[in-house]
Amino acid sequence: MKRSWIYTVVGLMAIALIGVVAIQYYFFQNTVKLKEAQFRYSVNMALNEVSEEIQRYETKERLLKNRNSRRALDRLDSIQRVMASGWTQQDGFYLKDTIILTDEGSLQMSYTSYHNLGNDGKLITEVDFDPGLGSVVDQVWIEDMIAGMFDFERMRPFEQRVQFTEVDSIVHKVFDGFGIDADLDMAVFNGFGQPVLFDREEDLKPLVALSKTDYRVRVNQNEMISDPLFLHIRFPSERSYVMTTLWPLLFTSGSLMLIIMAAFAFTVYIILRQKRVSEIKNDFINNMTHELKTPVSTIALACEALSDPDMRSISGSTDRYVGMINEENKRLGTLVESVLQTAIVDRGELKLKKEQFDVHPFIREAVDHIRLALDKRKGEIHLDLSSAGPIVQADKVHVQNIIGNLLDNAMKYSEDPPRII
Repeated sequence: MKRSWIYTVVGLMAIALIGVVAIQYYFFQNTVKLKEAQFRYSVNMALNEVSEEIQRYETKERLLKNRNSRRALDRLDSIQRVMASGWTQQDGFYLKDTIILTDEGSLQMSYTSYHNLGNDGKLITEVDFDPGLGSVVDQVWIEDMIAGMFDFERMRPFEQRVQFTEVDSIVHKVFDGFGIDADLDMAVFNGFGQPVLFDREEDLKPLVALSKTDYRVRVNQNEMISDPLFLHIRFPSERSYVMTTLWPLLFTSGSLMLIIMAAFAFTVYIILRQKRVSEIKNDFINNMTHELKTPVSTIALACEALSDPDMRSISGSTDRYVGMINEENKRLGTLVESVLQTAIVDRGELKLKKEQFDVHPFIREAVDHIRLALDKRKGEIHLDLSSAGPIVQADKVHVQNIIGNLLDNAMKYSEDPPRII
């Protein structure tokens, strides 16, 4: 595959990956905005409920204080209050009638009957029933909207009628019901932005931020002639709280994106590595083909010389040519061994066998290998092996091939007669 095609494929894959990441980020941002909008909606709904609960609380407190009115109550506990209770005796039976006002704003009526036969008393029956009187507190609340204009109790400041702890309890109870458990600051402000009810044990610095918050609701809506009072709520870590609810989605999405990016990077690495290995193999084959020509040519020339009767008549020439053939045969064996290393190249584990040696003998040997071909072309070669530092650290096989290739190229690309220095 051409390098340009590889770069094109990698570029398209990178563009696709960037597009996927951008789309994922876009959808995640929309999800965050949706969660924030849902959170604000839930808070506003909860604030409306808090306003109603505070006004219900004030109504109940006034009912408890007006014991001499038709709505006088006796506190039983924090959950239910007894409006009226009394015992009557008839024919040895003791009857107890009880009317109870619950926190839900409804009335319960019950009677209990005991019969005294000299023992400690035995419960005979107990019946509870709701006669359908409706929500007393709601009825009183509606009446208070009119009567409150002339109610001297209403003339008292809000912070004297309601304690901060009660407001705090109502807020947390309602917010828990809406599934909102984030840390919050709260305070009641008048229409001029001045705090009238707040936690005096806490730092006053949050009051400045509280006065500017968007989460607010009026807490005295049924007081027509009183100055409006607003409950302000602020979440110091609202953004973090919303993001916390998205952690599962963020973790899953982020993990998938990391997997995709890792797979993309690994794919690009494999493509480039295979391209590099392919180039190495091609270069290796080209070089090896070139290197094989030199010993083959030398052997062919030696065989040709041996077949010449005139050359055989020269004393010692036969031994010389046979030695050359033997040396070139060894060189061919070395080259074949190098070919077998292509499998190692495929695995990316090609390692050079570096060692220190004198390079001069390799130069002389390479010159001897081309001497016959050089003599045939009536060329000459001049050696200068007076180097002061002939010791090198390298792979002997590759150094021998390099020197042989240089001399072979000098022979191949020189004009007749070749002169090599």
